[in-house]
Amino acid sequence: MRKILAVLLIAIFLNLPSLIFSKPVSATDAENKSLALNATLLWNYTTSNGVWSSPTIDKGVLYVGCEDVVYTGTQVSYAGNLYALDAANGDNLWNYPIPVGGSSPAVANGMVYVGSFDGNVYAFNATNGVKLWNYPAGDAVSSSPAVADGIVYVGLSDGNLVALNGSTGEQVWNYKSNGGVGSPLVKDGAVFASSNSFIPLFTYNGDVYALNATNGKMLWNYNANSSVAFPTIFGETLYVGIGSNVTALSSINGSKLWSTYISGQTGLGPAVLSLTAFFNEVLYVGSSDGSVYALNSNNGEKIWSQSLGNLSETSPGAVSGVTSPAAAKGMVYIASNDDNLYTLNATNGDILWNYTISDRDHAVQSSPVIANGVVYIGSGAHNVYAFSIQADSNASANTLLILIGVVLIVITVIIIIVIVLKTLKPKSPNRDTPEKDRIQIELSVSFQAPIAKIIVPMPARLLHNRFLILFCERYSLSKE
Repeated sequence: MRKILAVLLIAIFLNLPSLIFSKPVSATDAENKSLALNATLLWNYTTSNGVWSSPTIDKGVLYVGCEDVVYTGTQVSYAGNLYALDAANGDNLWNYPIPVGGSSPAVANGMVYVGSFDGNVYAFNATNGVKLWNYPAGDAVSSSPAVADGIVYVGLSDGNLVALNGSTGEQVWNYKSNGGVGSPLVKDGAVFASSNSFIPLFTYNGDVYALNATNGKMLWNYNANSSVAFPTIFGETLYVGIGSNVTALSSINGSKLWSTYISGQTGLGPAVLSLTAFFNEVLYVGSSDGSVYALNSNNGEKIWSQSLGNLSETSPGAVSGVTSPAAAKGMVYIASNDDNLYTLNATNGDILWNYTISDRDHAVQSSPVIANGVVYIGSGAHNVYAFSIQADSNASANTLLILIGVVLIVITVIIIIVIVLKTLKPKSPNRDTPEKDRIQIELSVSFQAPIAKIIVPMPARLLHNRFLILFCERYSLSKE
């Protein structure tokens, strides 16, 4: 009887880990728990007008513009400001009264460059906001400047892409396209841009092209025969939304590498609105159908999609769909026209968190920007927000409680074993039997028994072995 009870106790002790952790946990649950979020609103700053473009962070300062249409009888004008805010607390360091619509500021060499709805491209001292120069573009500038090697590249609505001297604002060269030019990119001595021209029967004809950054000469051109969104580049691949497709082009010669259908077009503009997020070889895409898509960047294969809603706005400048996404540390941040900022699991698209940043009367067009563990975004409802997003303290607390519970269970089982063993009368040792024979035991019997067939880590096995040897020494269990 004593031996049977001892074997049962040993089997229970060996199988304790499997008994405690017998409930299976799905990969999705585990991922979502590990990425569970607590979003803390660090600050929000109320702007004079709606924020439609993305903020820019440089050396602890957030630069962002705002703009609204002002109607005076039949006259239309624009009002707004360019702000420099302390990224840590939202304090206003300086502001300059110009209407900044869709243009996100670019910062380089101590200067801030931005386009304005008053028809100018501006340069300011980044420290104090003093205006250094302005370039008259002739019409509202909604594209974002790109800066490289002291040259500022800006796309204009009249079809020109201009290169300006960053110090003086003088034009270095310009390239004339067939339609309005979006925000350019500069990489490895080339300028990449897209343009759209409106043609009869309510369609767009778009082009994607690369120019020599020094002189503006054409390097290659890809005619899309459809509306084209702003491109983004990673490595030697240019990704661009063309109509309802995401298309990958070689940045070297413009040849098409792959194209993936995303969604039906919901308006005259491109259905694929934004392609700015790239994380672990995955491309994250925002669409005008209100969804976010994750694609394999190498072949365009769809990994997942997540619908965030596609509610209609009542504001005059409203757009459908979602903003450009941003991705970091296994999460995707994106705002939707349902007035919310979302955080998604980058692996499976599950919604982890959302926060309302606007209302039905104001569109959300500003895209989130991530810097130093903080997510910044603007709102058409006259606000700029800063969120600190960290791992959920509740998830960590739950893990700690589980570990404490496991320890308590183990201690309880050990106490029970000790109490039971104390009730057993030790067998008197046989003096005629050698000591080494009396403590001999075949440990493999316990480990090979069906109830004990588990994978036990090396430290645990050593602990179990030591326990068995001491147990057998006390109660003289021999290999019988």
